[in-house]
Amino acid sequence: ATGSFDVVADGNQVLSWSSSEPPYRSAGGVLAFSPAPSAFHLWAQAEGLSGVKTDDFDKDGLNDFGEYFLNGDPKDPSNHGHIYHTVTDGWFELTYARPKNSVPIDTVLVSTTLAEDSWSSDGVILRNTEPLNDEYDEVTQGVPTLGLDTIFLRLQIE
Repeated sequence: ATGSFDVVADGNQVLSWSSSEPPYRSAGGVLAFSPAPSAFHLWAQAEGLSGVKTDDFDKDGLNDFGEYFLNGDPKDPSNHGHIYHTVTDGWFELTYARPKNSVPIDTVLVSTTLAEDSWSSDGVILRNTEPLNDEYDEVTQGVPTLGLDTIFLRLQIE
C-alpha cells in the first residue's frame, strides 16, 4: 500500500492512500489535529467542570483556573486552595501552591497604595520552593518590610 500526507492551503492535513494489490482501493479525507489538552483541562474534566478558566463552579469568587492553580477544591466554596501570607523577620511573604512543571506564569506583585497603576514585581524575591505533594510545589515569595508601613501583595496567574 502507498499513501501520502499533504497540508492544504486552509491548514487542514489531508491523508490519502491507495493499494496496488486487489482489491484496489483508494480513499481520502481530512484529518484534523487538535493540541493535547492542558493540565487544567484534564483536571477540569476529572472534576466534572466546564473547562472554561473564568467559570466559578462553587461561586466563591475564585475562578476554576485559580482553584486548579492553587490546588483548591472547585466544589467547596470554603476552600480557596493553598495560599497564605506571613510577616516574619522583616519579610512580608506570600506562600502558595503551584502545579509542578506549570505552563501558567505566576507573578507576585507588590504595591504600597492599591492604586491600579502601582503594582510591580520590583523587589519581590523568591524565598523558597519545595514539594507540596506529587503534583504541586509550595512557592514562597516576599518583600522586605524595612521602612514600609503598608504593603500589599497580589498573585497574578496567566
